[in-house]
Amino acid sequence: MTTQTHINIHLLAFGQIADIIGQSTINYSTPDTLLAFKTKIENDYPLLSKIVYRIAINKKMALEDTDLHEADELALLPPFSGG
Repeated sequence: MTTQTHINIHLLAFGQIADIIGQSTINYSTPDTLLAFKTKIENDYPLLSKIVYRIAINKKMALEDTDLHEADELALLPPFSGG
C-alpha cells in the first residue's frame, strides 16, 4: 500500500469557478498528482464536477497525468470564448 504525498499549492480561480469556491485565490493542500487534485477539489466543491474547466500549472495548460510540486500555481479556467 502506498501513501499519497500531500503538498501545498497556490490556487487561482476565475469566473464561475471563483464563485463556486467563494474566492479567487487560496492556498490549498492537495495530493501530488493533477488527477488526485481534481478528485479532491471536486469532492471539496461538488459543483465543480458539473462544469467543464481546464487547469494550468505555472501558466501552462496541463494534462491529468502531470505531477504537482510544492508551491506550484494552479489556475482553474472556466470555458471561455473570444474574438
